[in-house]
Amino acid sequence: MTHEVDKHVGKQIRARRHVLGLTQTELAEAIGVKFQQVQKYETGANRVSASKLFLMAETLQVEIAYFWEGIDSRFAVSGTIDSKRAMDRDEIDMLSAFRRCPKGAKKDLISIAAATGGAA
Repeated sequence: MTHEVDKHVGKQIRARRHVLGLTQTELAEAIGVKFQQVQKYETGANRVSASKLFLMAETLQVEIAYFWEGIDSRFAVSGTIDSKRAMDRDEIDMLSAFRRCPKGAKKDLISIAAATGGAA
């Protein structure tokens, strides 16, 4: 049975991999597994060992704590995950596109987002 925490960690892995523009194969090679294993990590079907999570954090350029961001501190009791803090597909795509923009365009995009979505 897949645990909600494993699913959450997997979503965090996938989100960060997308932001960096890495394929599952590239991440797999960096941590010494097959791409199918990365697929299983990302869906939460398989748990990530501590050593593999350490390697992923290095490869994905994040602190280990990143993988648990958005998990409600009451998870052990309530079984809920704070989905407000986890990035959805649109946010991942937006951040990925934003990182590819020239510096001058980034300020314009921030202004547009602030104007259309509320105060920055």
